[in-house]
Amino acid sequence: TSGISGVSLFGLASLAGALAHSPSAVVAARAVLGLGAPAIMPLSMAILPRVLATVELPQAIAVWTAATSLGRSMATNSWART
Repeated sequence: TSGISGVSLFGLASLAGALAHSPSAVVAARAVLGLGAPAIMPLSMAILPRVLATVELPQAIAVWTAATSLGRSMATNSWART
């Protein structure tokens, strides 16, 4: 499935970035991370109903949404400052 391939791609790119010996290799690994990340994002939301009780689910989704929004805004702002 796309989830398994996304996690695999992300994991391999992370390993490649960690073992990179040049800045260009790190940039290339980060580009591949960007390809794997969209496949992982839905998986993080899909885990919530499986590990939480129905009563806890609305609050968990609210926290997940806030954290996702905060992360996106921080990424956007960091690019704007460079």
